[in-house]
Amino acid sequence: MANRRAPGRDAIDGVLAGLYGDDEPLHADAAGAAGSTGAGVLEQISAYPRIEPVPHWHLISYGMTELYEKTSDNHRHSGCGFEFTLRVARAPTEIEPPTWALNLLRYLAEHQAEIDAWWSSRPVRLGGPIAPNLDTQLRAVMFVGDPELPWIETVHGDLGFLQVVGLTLDEVQAAELWSVASFEKLFATKFPLYVTEPSRASALADPEFAAAAAAGSAEHGSYTNRLVMDVRWSVVDGAAVVTVGAADVDSLRRMIQARLPYDRSLLVAGPTHRIRFVPGTSFRVREYPAHQPDKPYHHLALRVPQAAVATLADVLYPETGDHPVPGLPLTVHIERSETRSGGTGEIVDTVG
Repeated sequence: MANRRAPGRDAIDGVLAGLYGDDEPLHADAAGAAGSTGAGVLEQISAYPRIEPVPHWHLISYGMTELYEKTSDNHRHSGCGFEFTLRVARAPTEIEPPTWALNLLRYLAEHQAEIDAWWSSRPVRLGGPIAPNLDTQLRAVMFVGDPELPWIETVHGDLGFLQVVGLTLDEVQAAELWSVASFEKLFATKFPLYVTEPSRASALADPEFAAAAAAGSAEHGSYTNRLVMDVRWSVVDGAAVVTVGAADVDSLRRMIQARLPYDRSLLVAGPTHRIRFVPGTSFRVREYPAHQPDKPYHHLALRVPQAAVATLADVLYPETGDHPVPGLPLTVHIERSETRSGGTGEIVDTVG
């Protein structure tokens, strides 16, 4: 194995040498054991200790791309087309990167096909804290181009470095209600190099930051065209019933208000059902059967006139039960939402 050619690895090493010179990184696997090899699709994670702009670890994955031979049919990109990076705050006494950060990269690598990080312009909610054993508000991530690592060409195709950035849930909503790209630029003014600090408060606790995000959303609306949540629907005699969880209904209301008045549609995607809210001159309900056997989604299109957007938004509040929309053949059914512990499965919170 020691003599096996690894032109992809050499290319990554080369770009890191351009940034760090002769500095030797720690090599860790996703369990945090320095010097060993990684599990899953990752072979290795390199960790560089940094001082500026704040003390942090700069982590870089090896294994999302083709390190040895070309095995995919995609000749444009090497493997997935990117390696993950992560910058996580470092305490003065730390001599190794935190285990949770390594495990996060491993998790994202194993689930990247589901997360669709490369093609996604949306943040991803993790379903729990970014660091399970820490007191943290960070429960989501967004993906940005690593600000210090360029695109590179390898013999197996090109690749970029996609940096993972921890977010709070209200930051996710602020990004979705505006433009993710614009939110990223604003975020970088407060957190240079997008360093993730698990103990930090939400950026929206800063009045200037919150005001800038709100102003951008008010002026331009939302450029997020897809909202992922557990939603279902049924249609009887031309009247539609939309079912959504109490924990999600506020996000749905805000997104409808940030999309439809700006003449933009909104797709709400659930595990089995999808609804597209479309601006129009009159209300219309239209069902679409599932077309692809491998994607058996049931589609519903609701055309909503501008005059009815506020009426629809008024019934979207987290109280369980049926919420008829006045003047429209549409009812929103709100279900109680439950949050369960990832370790025990016990209910730890309810909404509605």
